[in-house]
Amino acid sequence: MCLHRQYITLAINLNCESYWIDSTCIPSDPDLRKEAIGTINTVFTTSQAVLISDMDLQTIDISTPSIQILETVLSVLLVCDWNVRAWTMLEAIRGRGTINILCSSGHTLSLTELFRNVLNEGAIDLGVLLGGAQHLLPSSDPTDTLSLEDGGFLLSRRHASRPADEIVIWGLLNNHRGEKSPLNLWKAQSYIRTGFLMSSAQRVESEGFHWAPQEPYIRPQIRTVWLEGGQNSDDQVQRYLVCYQPYDGQGSYIAHRTDSGLEGKWLIRDLDMDALATYRDTFCHKTPLEIGHPTQQEFNPDLGPEVMVYEQPDTASACNVIEVLLKNHSIVRVVRPLAESGMMVYSAGDKRGEAYGSIGAVCVLQPDGESWQWKGVYQWLEDSLYLDWRIEFMVIV
Repeated sequence: MCLHRQYITLAINLNCESYWIDSTCIPSDPDLRKEAIGTINTVFTTSQAVLISDMDLQTIDISTPSIQILETVLSVLLVCDWNVRAWTMLEAIRGRGTINILCSSGHTLSLTELFRNVLNEGAIDLGVLLGGAQHLLPSSDPTDTLSLEDGGFLLSRRHASRPADEIVIWGLLNNHRGEKSPLNLWKAQSYIRTGFLMSSAQRVESEGFHWAPQEPYIRPQIRTVWLEGGQNSDDQVQRYLVCYQPYDGQGSYIAHRTDSGLEGKWLIRDLDMDALATYRDTFCHKTPLEIGHPTQQEFNPDLGPEVMVYEQPDTASACNVIEVLLKNHSIVRVVRPLAESGMMVYSAGDKRGEAYGSIGAVCVLQPDGESWQWKGVYQWLEDSLYLDWRIEFMVIV
């Protein structure tokens, strides 16, 4: 009741006749919840005011709003709980232009006015930080549809309390109401920026969509690589962590999604056993676990300090995957995205591997001899200017 009275007062002060808050206005019943979420874009885009109610921001006194105090508000806003969640990303994008911040004693502050004052009078380094907070900047049309690539990039570091909600939010940004199926989201797309696909996101398992990210939020994942190249019960395994964040793919080659698969041009490197052996000699080196590997020691408590582990385990893991495929008489290649022109390598997604090296996707030729199945993204350190790389049109499934 106390909160209800407070929100009534805030609504009146902001020239509103009612208030809406997700914790009470979205039911828990699945069908009613879906119906409520289906209108959430309209709620935020048509609201007289969108109010940020965050505990940290509510500790700031703005009764005498000096530029130093406004800088403090902006600094806290950029790192507060409200600005790191997935649902609040949707609120910010759909409500931008009418966003207000609730500070102490019930005082509110327009986000647009805050930006204007800090940019005109405040510290330049705070103004620069706004370049990384594009979802907060006012928009002439907050109802605009965000591409799955743009929405996925913005949500890649933000999670929701319910895993399925991340996909729902992804769809809402793309103006798909309450969609929980990533497969349906990708089926609705005609064109895909190939640079966006280069991440460690889990993939859709449906036929023809193994290239498609399963969700926007990129969770760190533990991978393993066999230290002796075998898979016998007594072989030792090295565990390691990967988290390859996506880029929005701006400026990368745009592939066409068809019933046959994802059609487009890629920079490709075909591999056989000889080429793989040469690559391993060049890039797959080992050192004792105790030498400069504090993170590896954390993930491999069962390995002794004298055990030789890979310096770049994900590169070694890619080699092991490729070797297994080649031994099964498959035709294997590593692919990288091209620039939008389709004539040169796409460079905006470089330096995203575990050692800030390049990454690539392993693909294997399908039995039909025409399409290639996406097998996963790994760190691949070879320079794309190497002579064996070439440009080729592919259908990826």
